[in-house]
Amino acid sequence: MVVDEGWRSGSISAEIAARISEHAFFDLDAPVQRVCSEEVPVPYAKHMELAALPSVERVVAAARAAAGTRG
Repeated sequence: MVVDEGWRSGSISAEIAARISEHAFFDLDAPVQRVCSEEVPVPYAKHMELAALPSVERVVAAARAAAGTRG
């Protein structure tokens, strides 16, 4: 899993995920997951900024989904 405050498309997380897939595909147990910011300009209002950026809850949910668990 790659966590990045940048957008999914055209970000460093996209490049990292691509390189992992290219060089370690057969060593992976699951597809590379990316948890990134929403693809919108970062809002000024604090509550909207927090909604746009990756959160602990989104990271945990992605990890659980990759592991095939609920919770």
